[in-house]
Amino acid sequence: MTDIRLPAGLHHMDEDEQALAIMPSRDDRMKYHTKRLRSIAYISGAEGLAAYKSKHPEARKLLAKPGNPSVSRIKPAGYDAYLANLTTRWLSNDTALAATNTADVQRMNAHFATTRFNPAKQFSLGLGKPAKAAIQQAFNARGVPLDTSTIQTMSDVRKAAKAANARIALDRQIAPGVTVSDGKLTVGRDTYAITHNGARECIRPRINGKVRRLHLDEIGWLAGRLAGLAECRDDPLLYSSIEDMGERDYLPETATLLPLAADQTGECDYSPVAVTGERDCSPCSETKAGPAEPLTLTERIAALKPYSPAHAADPNVDPLALS
Repeated sequence: MTDIRLPAGLHHMDEDEQALAIMPSRDDRMKYHTKRLRSIAYISGAEGLAAYKSKHPEARKLLAKPGNPSVSRIKPAGYDAYLANLTTRWLSNDTALAATNTADVQRMNAHFATTRFNPAKQFSLGLGKPAKAAIQQAFNARGVPLDTSTIQTMSDVRKAAKAANARIALDRQIAPGVTVSDGKLTVGRDTYAITHNGARECIRPRINGKVRRLHLDEIGWLAGRLAGLAECRDDPLLYSSIEDMGERDYLPETATLLPLAADQTGECDYSPVAVTGERDCSPCSETKAGPAEPLTLTERIAALKPYSPAHAADPNVDPLALS
């Protein structure tokens, strides 16, 4: 806005014009207008407000109602969006959330190139409906519902953000397929409300018609143990000891062991030597002399050696040698 102030000291200037003429800062002048409008709204009503704003166009940016001493200043463009972005930072950044109201208001003044927002009071002032709606959207984007009736100021918003971050921090997976989120335990498709037994978290499912108390730490231990057993179900090498394996048949029921030598059932010999063509892989018959002698480990390694990539590159290089 163009500065239309009159130079100070003119003999025809009234008290308001004299006071405004010596104020170089627009923010200072707006504070002066605010005080004057509060008085005029209470004493002179609508006519007095209109006359003052006509004489001082700067004051038209202030909202005042007759008989109401409350005077508000129109917020700068992007003010509500700024508060929503600040809320998003609070919900995603612990350092931003830990900042003080004073520091945040100072940064807001710098953003809007103004000094109008009082660092000591701004975040204790009431929020308008547009600002609340923008802040609610910021919470929704984070996946956290917000009841706008519980927030009146930005200080309230900060408290709500701290509570939301605390709930998010409690969300965790205590075992594969077992998660804790928003005060509930989810096991597969089933969800249970979490309560407390002293300092321990627990759920109270109904088992065989009776309500039981199951502690989350015990559920996590058991679920993790079962998940570990499931992983090593088909691999005996994953058991920590023979005792853990017990007498379990760790081979899949459909597993088929390939024969190392032909027998008299007519099956083919799939041993490595058979692959090389050095042994007869044709169906065996009962007229043959009998089953071939099983190969030794040395013979099997020797039979596979020509097919080793390292051997193909250089027969004299030991494939197990460290380079």
